[in-house]
Amino acid sequence: MFAIIVSAFLGILLIFAFSGLLLLQGFSSAEDQEVRGNVLRAAAVFTSAVDNLAVKAHDWSAWDDTYAFIVDRNKDYVSSNLTALSLQSIGVNLMLFINSDGHLVESKHIDTKTLADVPLPPGLLPYLEAESPLMQGASFAGGVSKGVIELPEGLLMVAARPIQTSRQEGPLRGTLIFGKYVDQTFVDTLSKTIDFPLVLEPYTQAKGLTDFAQAVEEFALGGTTAVIPVDEASVAGYTVIPGVNGQPALVLRAVMDRHTLELGQKTVFTYLAFIFLTLTVISIGMWFLVDQFVLSRLARLTALVSASTPEHQKEIVLAGQDEFSHLARVINTLTTKLKLIDVAKTEFVSLASHQLRTPLTSISWYTEMLLAGDAGKLTPGQTRYLQEIYAGNRRMVALVNALLNVSRLELGTLVFEMRPTDVVAVAKSAVEEQQPQVSEKGLHFQATYEADLPLVSTDAKLFRMVIQNLLSNAIKYTPAGGTVSFSLALNTTREVLLITVTDTGYGIPKNQQDKIFTKLFRADNARAKEVEGTGLGLYIVKSVVEHSGGKVWFESEQGKGTTFFAAIPLGRRDTLKSI
Repeated sequence: MFAIIVSAFLGILLIFAFSGLLLLQGFSSAEDQEVRGNVLRAAAVFTSAVDNLAVKAHDWSAWDDTYAFIVDRNKDYVSSNLTALSLQSIGVNLMLFINSDGHLVESKHIDTKTLADVPLPPGLLPYLEAESPLMQGASFAGGVSKGVIELPEGLLMVAARPIQTSRQEGPLRGTLIFGKYVDQTFVDTLSKTIDFPLVLEPYTQAKGLTDFAQAVEEFALGGTTAVIPVDEASVAGYTVIPGVNGQPALVLRAVMDRHTLELGQKTVFTYLAFIFLTLTVISIGMWFLVDQFVLSRLARLTALVSASTPEHQKEIVLAGQDEFSHLARVINTLTTKLKLIDVAKTEFVSLASHQLRTPLTSISWYTEMLLAGDAGKLTPGQTRYLQEIYAGNRRMVALVNALLNVSRLELGTLVFEMRPTDVVAVAKSAVEEQQPQVSEKGLHFQATYEADLPLVSTDAKLFRMVIQNLLSNAIKYTPAGGTVSFSLALNTTREVLLITVTDTGYGIPKNQQDKIFTKLFRADNARAKEVEGTGLGLYIVKSVVEHSGGKVWFESEQGKGTTFFAAIPLGRRDTLKSI
């Protein structure tokens, strides 16, 4: 039952653990979607900065002063508008004025930190060609070209607008280009806007950076975003931003805390811990209920059934109205029926034995008379046949007597005539009776009697039967040339008479020793040797000795022999406690 409860507990726990893993995968998927959404939001903020640059470029390109300047190149426009402070105030690093012929009319390129003029980056010149995507997008009224350019000096956001009047009338007079470097100040401002740190790297350089290499590989396979865990506490999202030529220009990296996954892990852990504790409480409760209402009652029923032996049958009383109480009543009914059947069987055996005993006794007498020559002289062959008949008849008489004794014991009709008895004389007589069998098998036999044994209050006939059965077994189950010994003595307290019979015979198999006093039982090795026996002798010995207040036990080792002990108290029966 314990194994069933534990198996059920583990099975249910595994199911919930699997569901916990599914929940965790759901949180991981949610984290992935959140990171991709955030990194796309960062890309949108970056794109918004580019759009803002294009708006600023439009403010300057659709202006009458700019429209006039591109033709007359007046110095007042330059001195008033193309100053380092002007560029700093509108947040650009670069202004380029290109006329309709494609010639650079004026340029202003500053370092916004020092406000110093710096030369135009050489890498920008190819983008000023008339056929370049930057120029083509601003070659018509209302046109705009914007994006990112990767230069050796760094990433440059650019916006190009056609030069028109303030009312956006008249022919186009060229193109105005604004540029702003993607420097650390810009990245920090962008990071504060979206509330997590950003890193922007040129696409060509990102391929060689450890933090960007895996994302670039995913972009090369057609992906536009990538999510890569940094460690247990943070995760990075990546996206690629195209340049003015439509090719990848920069990679944006956003690092975020893994609060979604962390929340999911805490939730799943709490969920599993709750399930574990709940299952533990339920399992303990189930175990208690099963133990209280099933196992304990089953153990009680088992104990009551075990205590009710064939010799001492007891009524099984189990309170309650459950299945176990019903089973106890059924067992009582069956036990009663079996007892009645056993009594009927015993009575039948007793009756049959009585009926058999008379003709068997007659056969024995007449056979003895024939062997004695009372009916005339016999031939050798007739004598041999009659001897076989006589021996077989004696075996039958012994079996019938044993059956009668067993039936009397079971029916309670065996009379114990307790009288002061010379147990030594009875024992010697029983030993003497076994001498023919001892001689026939060539056994070494030794009998020892303690001197000055007192008279013992016992039934001489039954006392003799005990010794006969013990000696008969020892002789039967000891091979030719073996040793059998018998002793009769008092124990150390001189309160108990101890009968000891030892042999060097076949011994009793260890796995069958608990059945040796069972009625009609014979050990396997005894049956294998084809030794005659009924399996009733030791049953009778045990019954008689225990009825006298004594006890019987033995020590045996298969292949080495057996020693039987029978202890009979001289006075009070509780004296056996000291044996």
